[in-house]
Amino acid sequence: MRRIWSLIAVLALATAGCTKPGGSTGGQGAAPVPAGPKELQEVEPNDGASSAMSLREASKVSAEIKADSVRQDDDCYRIEPLGVSRAASFEVSGIPGVDLAIELLDRDGNHVAIFNSEGEGRPERIAHLNLASPWIAKVFPSKKGSGGAYTATLGVADAPADFEVEPDNRAVDATLLPLGKAIKALLADRADEDWFRIEVPVPGATPTRSGDSPPPQPAPGTATAPAAARPPSPEPGGEPGVQAPPTGPASVAVAAVEGEPGAPPPPPPPQPVDPPAGDSNPSSLPTAVVKLEVAGVPEVRLQVEVSNQAQAVFYTARSREIGEGIQVRNLALRPGETTYFVTVKSAWTGTGKDARRGYNGAVPYSIAITPEEAGSNAELEPNDEASKATLAPADGAKIGFFAPKGDLDYFAVRCERPSLLKVELSGVDRVDSVLSLIQPNGEGGEKEEVLLRANDGGVREGEILVNVECGPGHDALLRVEAAPRQQAGKWVRDQDNPDESYRLSVTSRTDTGESEREANSEATTATPIELGKPLKGHIHPRKDVDYFQVDLSKSPVKVPLKATVTGILKVDVALALYRVEGDASKPTLVQRSEKGKGEQSETIRFAVEPGAYLLEVKDTKSLQSNFMDAYQLTVEQEQ
Repeated sequence: MRRIWSLIAVLALATAGCTKPGGSTGGQGAAPVPAGPKELQEVEPNDGASSAMSLREASKVSAEIKADSVRQDDDCYRIEPLGVSRAASFEVSGIPGVDLAIELLDRDGNHVAIFNSEGEGRPERIAHLNLASPWIAKVFPSKKGSGGAYTATLGVADAPADFEVEPDNRAVDATLLPLGKAIKALLADRADEDWFRIEVPVPGATPTRSGDSPPPQPAPGTATAPAAARPPSPEPGGEPGVQAPPTGPASVAVAAVEGEPGAPPPPPPPQPVDPPAGDSNPSSLPTAVVKLEVAGVPEVRLQVEVSNQAQAVFYTARSREIGEGIQVRNLALRPGETTYFVTVKSAWTGTGKDARRGYNGAVPYSIAITPEEAGSNAELEPNDEASKATLAPADGAKIGFFAPKGDLDYFAVRCERPSLLKVELSGVDRVDSVLSLIQPNGEGGEKEEVLLRANDGGVREGEILVNVECGPGHDALLRVEAAPRQQAGKWVRDQDNPDESYRLSVTSRTDTGESEREANSEATTATPIELGKPLKGHIHPRKDVDYFQVDLSKSPVKVPLKATVTGILKVDVALALYRVEGDASKPTLVQRSEKGKGEQSETIRFAVEPGAYLLEVKDTKSLQSNFMDAYQLTVEQEQ
C-alpha cells in the first residue's frame, strides 16, 4: 500500500513539472494576454524628419505642441517598418480650441498626404498605413501660435486581407485590383483618394510564347506591383458580411511583393496590342468591356474616375446622393490597352460656403471590376455625350443599362440611303424611360437641342419614335435616359436598374417622299409638301406638332388653297395655316380648323398671296398620340 501511494506522489510531481507558464496544463496552453501600447514621453527636438521620434511598436506618446507665434512647433514621429504583413494606425487626440493636422512624409521627408478633416478640438487619424517602409508623421497646428498637450497613439496589427493600405493616392502606389474580386477601402479623410490598378487581357490578343521578348514595362512612375500589395486571401470577401462577385471569364493574378519570403516573382502585365500594319485607327482593335461596382459609404457622395496608363481620365461617374453606391455596366476600356487606374474619392456637395467633401473613417466601401460578356450589340460606356455616341445599325438593336443613376446613353444611327426610321425602346422594371431625338452642338457654338422627346409611358413601359429622318451625312442622334421625378418638392433623376437591360431597336425604310420627316416640330424644320401630292404623318409622341412647308413664292397671283387632313383613332386632329414673313420661327396665323372629333377630317380653304406658308397638324389638346395610325395631309389648288 505504501508503494502505491509513493507511485501516486511521483506521478503528481511529474505532472506539476510539466505545467505551462500561466498555470495551464496540457499540450497547447493558454495564449498570453497581449500587452497594451507602450507608454512613452515625447522626446524633443523632433521638429523634422531627421530628428523624428522613433516608434517601433504599439505606443502611446504623451506630447505637447508649444504655442509660439514666431516659430511653429512641429512634432515628427518616425514609424519604423515592420513588413508588408503589418499595418498601422496613427492617431492624435484633440486639443481644445486647436485644429491639429497630420502630414504624412516618406522616409526622406517628402510630402505624401495631409490628414485634416475633423476641425478644432477633435482627433485626426491615419488608418491602414502600409509598414513595408518607414514613414514620418508630422503633427502640427493648422494655425500658428496655437498649441497644447495631446496624445499620439500608434496601433499595429496584421494587415487585413483584401483591404487597401495607405498611402495609395498616386498611380505608383495604386493597389492592384484583380478582375472579379472585391477589395475594401476607407475614405477616411475629405481629401483622400484611393487608386486601384487593373490589368486587363485584351480580347483576341495572342499570348506571349516562351522565348519571345518580354512585354513592355509600365510607363515611368507606374509601379509593376505596389509597395502595399499582398497575396489576397484564397476566399473572396475577407470580412464577414462582404461577398465578392463571382470571378469573370478573365482574371489577373496579384503580383507578389518583392522581398517577401517565399513570394514568387510577379507576373508581367498583359502586353498591349499594336494596330495591324497600315491601320492607324485604334478603334479597330478589340475592346475589353467590364462592370464597375463601388458600394456606398454613409456621409460620402462618391466619385469614380477611370484613366489609362498615362493617367488620362476617360470616364467619370458620381453618385446622385450621399451614401449611394455606383454601378456601371458595359464600361468599354480603351482599345488595345491593358493597364488602367480606377480612382475613388469623395465628390463635392453643396455650393459656395456650404460646399464640402464627406468622409468616413469607420465604414469601408468595396470595389470590384468584373469582365462583362457583352456582345457586339452592347452599348459601350462612356457614351454619355453626343461626341461619344455608340454607333447603332439602321436595322438592328443595341442592349444597354440604366446605370448609374442619371446615366445618359447616346446612339448614332448611320444610313447609307435616305431613310425613315422607327426606333423602339423596351421597358425596364423600376425605370420610367425617355427616348429623344437630339440635335448635337453645332460648330458655330449652338447648344445641344432636343428635337423630339418620347415619354408617353410610365415605369416598365417602352417608348417609340417614328418617321425619323436619316441619310448620308445626316445621322440620327438618339438619347436614352430615365425620366426625372418629383421627390419632396424637388425634381431628381434617381431611377436606375443595373440588373435588367433595355433594348433599343431600329428598323428603316426607304424615304420615298410620301411621309413626313421627323423632327418637323419647328417651323424651321418643316417637311416640304407639294400641291396635289399627299403626305402621311403620325401624331406621336404626345405633344407632337408637325409642320409642312408650302412654297407659293413663284406664283404670280393669289392662289385658292384647300388643305385637308384626315382624322385618326384616339387623336382629335387640328389643322392650321400660317404665313411666313421675315423670321421663319415666328409665322403669322391665317386660319385654324379644329372642329372635328375622333376620325373626322379637318379642312381649310383660303386664297393666299404669293409667298411661303406653313401647315400645322397636331392634337387639339396635346394629350394623345398614336404611333400606328397615320393621317394624310393633302394641299390642292381649287378651281
